[in-house]
Amino acid sequence: MSEIYPVSRKADIVVQDFKDETLVFDLIKNKAFVLNETSSMVWQLCDGKNSIDEITNKMSASINQTVSVELVWLAVEELNRENLIENNSFQITPFFGLSRREMVRKIGFASIITLPLISVLVAPTAINAASGCFPVTNNANENPNGCPCDSNSDCLTVCCGVSAGAEVCVNLRATPVCQPCRGNCECPPTYTCPSIAGRPRICRPNGVPVPPLPAPDNCL
Repeated sequence: MSEIYPVSRKADIVVQDFKDETLVFDLIKNKAFVLNETSSMVWQLCDGKNSIDEITNKMSASINQTVSVELVWLAVEELNRENLIENNSFQITPFFGLSRREMVRKIGFASIITLPLISVLVAPTAINAASGCFPVTNNANENPNGCPCDSNSDCLTVCCGVSAGAEVCVNLRATPVCQPCRGNCECPPTYTCPSIAGRPRICRPNGVPVPPLPAPDNCL
């Protein structure tokens, strides 16, 4: 069973790496996942070239501590459950049908490194939502679409953009080509939101030069 070569999902997601965790936003389900350091390491090593045993060995070498193959299986199982593994045809694993508590019990509580954990960022509760938008200074990824924002970390979608001329939380990659934008997170894949003197800030094809003024804008 360790000869399985898992592949981390690449399609229809946006990934942002932080110091000790990775944020993965599913563009199809409109859901954000936070992978802790252990889950992040496993996910990054799931490249289709590493078997479960090889992932285990590489993690052990990277952190200079012994990592159990069961712990790697736990991470892969949870990544697969959240549809973050592409070749999820392997349904029978050492933890198949077990709850997380049963998985952890099977591994044991003496693991040296942190157990893998995937947290889901969900929408605010109805009570909070009814009170209006959250303060833009809390950086808690709590504000739904349409609420004011100062940065991506204010928004549930992790994207602070432009709508009707105002800076508000918007969906990732949802701004049409050549339409106004605030940052790259709004633009479709292979498009960016550059700031160019004398030109409107809009989603433009990445790498395509913009002619200098007074030439017409090649995106409008």
